[in-house]
Formats: sequence, structure tokens, C-alpha cells
Amino acid sequence: MSPKAFSLTARVVFILIALGHVLRLAMRAWSIVQGISIPVRASGIAVVLTAYRAYQGFRLARKFPSRDVTSFENRPREIEVKHAY
Repeated sequence: MSPKAFSLTARVVFILIALGHVLRLAMRAWSIVQGISIPVRASGIAVVLTAYRAYQGFRLARKFPSRDVTSFENRPREIEVKHAY
């Protein structure tokens, strides 16, 4: 997997998680995990953290150039020959 594809996948996952937490905040939904009630304000913190991670994935994707196969194939080759003597 290329770094650009990885950052795109991570970005989508973090955006979906953030949207789930925003939905929980909007609906004031209860969340109970193994008998422990998770406060709604935990979703507020999770929204901030996951949105930040999605933003970082976006920034990371911009750092990597897109791979254009046609421009690579049409590029003239430079061959450097080194002799041992």
C-alpha cells in the first residue's frame, strides 16, 4: 500500500469515527461498556482527537506526490556507467 493510499484510508476511518461521536453528542445517547457508563463529554474529547488525526492524514497525503505512470514511462532515461578501472 502506498503512503498516499494509507493516509487516505486512515483519514476516512477517523472521519467516520468522529462523525459517530458527533452523532452521539447530538442525540445525547447513553453508552455503557461492560457495565460502566461512559459520559457524553468523552465523545467531545474523542471528536477533537479523531478530527485532528483526520487532519493529520490529510496533511500527510499532500506531502506525497501522486504517481503518474504515463509521465514516468515517457521520461528519457539517464544511464550512468561507472568503470572499475
